[in-house]
Amino acid sequence: MLKHTFVVLAATALLSLATAGCNKHGKKLKFDSCEVYYKDGADKATATAVGEYLKKLGLCTGHKKSFQVKKPDDKLIFRMVVKSGYDKNKSFLSKMKLFAFGLSKEVVKGKPVVLHLCDKHFKTLLEIPWSGKEKGVEKKPKEEKSPKKGKPAKAKEKKAPAKKK
Repeated sequence: MLKHTFVVLAATALLSLATAGCNKHGKKLKFDSCEVYYKDGADKATATAVGEYLKKLGLCTGHKKSFQVKKPDDKLIFRMVVKSGYDKNKSFLSKMKLFAFGLSKEVVKGKPVVLHLCDKHFKTLLEIPWSGKEKGVEKKPKEEKSPKKGKPAKAKEKKAPAKKK
């Protein structure tokens, strides 16, 4: 009887260890203090690219931070756990929109990125949809217009200062 109980406990422990890296949030990768979970179409390569991008930005230092990536269809869903109130902080939300553009450009080759700000259980508090354009991002320099028929003005040449004798 004791031998049978030991076998059942050992099998339970092995099963627990085998499933420890996979939970309802997905499979987990660690990048210093960042945890990146991936599931629903996102693969290990995508999660690794996201984790490396987070490290490059200096976000994987200090206390633990949790992120989750999903990749249904042709877009990336980037979910991050935030402190209470950040989902209403306008300054933070502006920075997150810029972050989405960087993530799109650096990680998923220009594909759409939808952001989800979540509580500690990955319950979505706010979804920031992909707009494809944001004010202040990738601005092109404005050309000066000449008064004649809207043609671009020629750049004025600066003269070198006269040499002193």
